[in-house]
Amino acid sequence: MCPLSLGLRLPNCFTPPSPFSMFPMKPWNPPRWSIGKKSGPVSIAHKVTELNLDLGTARFPELLDCVKAQAVEKHRSLTDAEFIALATEVCS
Repeated sequence: MCPLSLGLRLPNCFTPPSPFSMFPMKPWNPPRWSIGKKSGPVSIAHKVTELNLDLGTARFPELLDCVKAQAVEKHRSLTDAEFIALATEVCS
């Protein structure tokens, strides 16, 4: 019987590992935001600031609709180059 089920606290008792311990964050592989059919306005705003684009937030809903349509058409997420081309096309 496990001592934890008895209410005892032992310093060397087994604790299950974290589900994320198998995939530790590596400094050379930072998290990447993808822009696709499940993106929202926060993803669009983050990608615009990440790519240093000078776009107004008023056009984000229209840009989001175009991004979702392109991602569904291509069956994948958009690359940075495709996003930049789409953003300049929509916001010009």
